[in-house]
Order: sequence, then structure tokens, then C-alpha cells
Amino acid sequence: PGPWISCDYQDGYHQAIKHLKAYGHERILFFCGSTEASHKPHRQNRQFAEYYLKAMLAANLSDGIQVCSITGDVDEMKPKITEILRAPHRPTAVFADMDYRGAVAIEAAQAMRLRVPDDLSVIGFNDTPWSNHHKLSTFNLRIKAIADAVLDGLTQVRPARRMLIKPCLVEKETVAFSTPNTP
Repeated sequence: PGPWISCDYQDGYHQAIKHLKAYGHERILFFCGSTEASHKPHRQNRQFAEYYLKAMLAANLSDGIQVCSITGDVDEMKPKITEILRAPHRPTAVFADMDYRGAVAIEAAQAMRLRVPDDLSVIGFNDTPWSNHHKLSTFNLRIKAIADAVLDGLTQVRPARRMLIKPCLVEKETVAFSTPNTP
């Protein structure tokens, strides 16, 4: 068997929470795919939720932990995120497990006349075309670095057994300093 090479999602999640905290955000919603056992990728989604929880705890933000775990299309996601954003102590930032959900959060916020990033900051993950369209701050998985590591692993006599490639924050236009949203 060859080496196991992947993106270091846990590091990326810590980077995201640290970045949002540096901008004064303490109530950070994690918007992710379903963690229910009936949903096929629930194990990976649970792992991502665990990374978020660990990052929030490491940043001493336990009071600001909130997870919105949902599956489905925009018509199912938008009402749920809208409900959360209407709450009196709504999050000041959303960290989405993928750019698509980050885009849904932005569209829901804008429909409520919340200004992104002034009223709500949003970070996605994967650096997809969704992030370009919405100018969404995101994380690049560094696919080329992963591919290079795979090639190196195939040509080495004793390749590393496990290698994690750290993702890079791509700052765009959806993160700003937190402003109070409650009296």
C-alpha cells in the first residue's frame, strides 16, 4: 500500500476560527452537511463538526458554539439558516464546511437585509467557483501540493505513511470586524 495523503481539514478549521476570533467574532455558527446516520456522508460531516468544536474550544469560544447540520437543496437550507440569523443572539459569523453552504448563508443574510461582511462574516471551504461568485473568503485545499505529494510517494523507496497538506486561507470580501447585534 502507498502513502495516505489528504488535506489537513483540522488545521484549516483551527485557522478559520482563529481568523474569525481575530476579527472579534465569538458567536460562530458552523453550517455543515447532515450528521444524521441516515445521511450517507454523515461520518465525514461528524468529523468536520468535531474539528469545529475542537477549534472553538481551543480558541476559548465555548459559549459561541452553534452547529446547523442540514442536508438538501437551497430550498431546504435557506429557511433553516434564516431562522438562525433571525434569533436575538444570532451568530456574528458563519463558518461553512463548503463554499456552497457559505453562498447559501450569504444569500439568506442578504435577503434579510443583513450586510455581508458588516453585519455577518462568512468563511467557506474548498475555494470553488461559488467563492469567486460571492467573493467568499475560503480555504484552498492545495490540490497541486497534494498531487505532488502523491507523485513523490509513488517514486520514493520508503514514502511517508501519512501526510497532511495544510489548506491556505484565501481572503476575499466576506470577513470584517464583529459589531454587536444585540442590545
